Amino acid sequence: MASEFHNRNLQDAIELHIWGKLEYVDGRGAYLSVTGTGTRDYDIPVMNFGYGANLPADSDVEVLVLSDSSDTNGKVAVPTIPFKTQRKWPAGAGGVQAPMDGERALEFNKQRTILRDKNIAFGANGALEMKDGDLIIRGKRIIIDGDLFVKGNLTVQGNLAVSGTIDGADGAFGTLSAHSQSVMTQGAGRPVKTPANIDIPDFEDKPE
Repeated sequence: MASEFHNRNLQDAIELHIWGKLEYVDGRGAYLSVTGTGTRDYDIPVMNFGYGANLPADSDVEVLVLSDSSDTNGKVAVPTIPFKTQRKWPAGAGGVQAPMDGERALEFNKQRTILRDKNIAFGANGALEMKDGDLIIRGKRIIIDGDLFVKGNLTVQGNLAVSGTIDGADGAFGTLSAHSQSVMTQGAGRPVKTPANIDIPDFEDKPE
């Protein structure tokens, strides 16, 4: 067990333990059981910083316990990020990392704010999702206050209404395709090609 390699520090008001199991109590917050060398404490309230994680039971993660007595009613747990997954922030940068994966992080540096992850999603229903290199936007309407530039092919599944001209539709800058019954233009429209159906995957919100 992981606890065999860590000692319990009983000096003054600080104890060093290993993660046991986290449980949530409605209206009271999170409580953690922890292990030391031959010891186990139960139901220690976890200090709430607005950021946390629910790790697997008996994870090899150190927990600092602040205490004023041996009674758990006088203790509070402060979990740490596992040393082996701690992110190495570059000089002049910082942020918030995924507890079990230092490569996934929200980084703040001098130039910009970067969400460092291959797959990301925003909104409860994945209104904006980056998945395996595809950018997926789910919504009733997408409103752009400005110009839209497409470097490549533009495929439309449905009706395409254009208030103006369609330039480059003949392949000068790419291909404009419409899988629809009609292409409506209020300008110089050009013939379009018919592509295959567009498959938009459902948003999956199931943490592993």
